[in-house]
Amino acid sequence: MIWENPKDKDVTDTYGAIIPDKWLAGESITSSVFTSEIDSELTLVDNVPVGSIVSAVVSGGVTGFHKVHIRTTTPTRQREDCVTLWIKDCM
Repeated sequence: MIWENPKDKDVTDTYGAIIPDKWLAGESITSSVFTSEIDSELTLVDNVPVGSIVSAVVSGGVTGFHKVHIRTTTPTRQREDCVTLWIKDCM
């Protein structure tokens, strides 16, 4: 999966994902953790999940395509998703 909205390396923005209700099976999300490749130089600050939406505030970054891992936890299990974020330089 790739986030459709590219991120400018000098802009801070929120990126997230919707966790399918079918996977949640009536459970609530207890936490979500966003991590990126070290060489991406992205700073990710996790937000509190809202319903089935998990998100993080993303800043910085080196131009190019970088993987962001999202680990979502419920009371009984975990889910790992991987998303590609395009960092661009509009200057």
